Amino acid sequence: MKFSLIFICFSLGLLKMNFGVSAEEDPNEEKIKMAEQFAESCYGKDGTTKADFDFMFREKHLPETRPQKCLGACMHEQFETIKDNKFNRETFVALLKGVANDEKKNPVIEEMGETCEKIVEEDRCELAHKLTLCFIEVAEKHGYDFQKLQNGEI
Repeated sequence: MKFSLIFICFSLGLLKMNFGVSAEEDPNEEKIKMAEQFAESCYGKDGTTKADFDFMFREKHLPETRPQKCLGACMHEQFETIKDNKFNRETFVALLKGVANDEKKNPVIEEMGETCEKIVEEDRCELAHKLTLCFIEVAEKHGYDFQKLQNGEI
């Protein structure tokens, strides 16, 4: 369950949108509530609020504002997938492999790590956002929905 939580947190917008599913119907609501417990320690930092969390996780949007991107950065930092303002490829790959729990997906996960590790960004909030977009791009290239992959659903 911890791995699922980590990857709900993970790209915050690491969430690929699932339009048409209300929060009341969302089968991931329990995971979202657990993720919110981690997000709460980020509220107030960089102007982040619960509304930012809800926008990204309950309403399933990619981050649009600086506080939303910074919420993503804060959560990445908690799980050390961003450390010292750099993407921590090893931690990311290990965590996502644990969630996926399917060796057939390992090459895609490795490619995510390898591809996204090339992103260099001084601003930690922009780094988190660019990583999210990178994860989604690589997953979709291989026919995966990143949100489902990060939740261990596929």
